[in-house]
This record gives sequence, structure tokens and C-alpha cells, in this order.
Amino acid sequence: MKFYFMSKNITYLLGDGASANALPTINEINTRLVLFRDLLFRYISDKERNLVNDDLHPAAHDLFATLEWVISNTDKHFTIDTFARKLFAISSRHPELRILKCVLSTFFVFEQITFQENEILREEKD
Repeated sequence: MKFYFMSKNITYLLGDGASANALPTINEINTRLVLFRDLLFRYISDKERNLVNDDLHPAAHDLFATLEWVISNTDKHFTIDTFARKLFAISSRHPELRILKCVLSTFFVFEQITFQENEILREEKD
């Protein structure tokens, strides 16, 4: 993992295989995002459905719309990095870049927690 320090910002570059055992590789991100979305959908729909009209809360609709936006745009670009660079290059799309960063940050935390839980389960079986 490489660290580059810039004035008030810190940029972390995940690569060179340093995070391969804790985070999905660039080729796996979209597939894992779909699994993340599906898991959230099952959990939220089970817990948050309105019993009267069997519909999800509006905040849940927003969440899934955002995840769909990330997943579909990741599919349209060579990598998620390419998509992020495109958003960065166009200043009017910087709000979208912030949304992408939030989704990815949350997704990466989820992936690390999932990985750690799986490691604990593997150790307990041994």
C-alpha cells in the first residue's frame, strides 16, 4: 500500500495486492457491490416494509437508487477508478464524486467486517 501526503488531504492507494485479502480486487468490485446491494435489500425489505402498502421507506428507495447508479456506472466504465476520474475531471460532477466516495467507503467497511467475521469463523473451525 502506498501513501501520498498532500497539504490537507491524504490519499490512500490500494493496490499492489496489499489489500487483496481484505478488500475485493478491482475486477471483483462490481460483483461484490451487487451482492452488497442484494444483502441490504433483503435486510431492509424484511425490516422496513410498510405493512399497509408493502412498500419500502423513501430513504430505502434513495439508498437503492444510489447503489444502482454506482453499479450501472461501474459497468459502463473500464474500472470504478475510470468512473471516479471522469467525475473528478468535470467540476459540475463533483457532487456525484462525493456520493461515489461515500458509497465506496461504506462498501469497503462492509467488506472488511465481512472478511474479519469469516476469518474468525475459519479460526474457530480449526
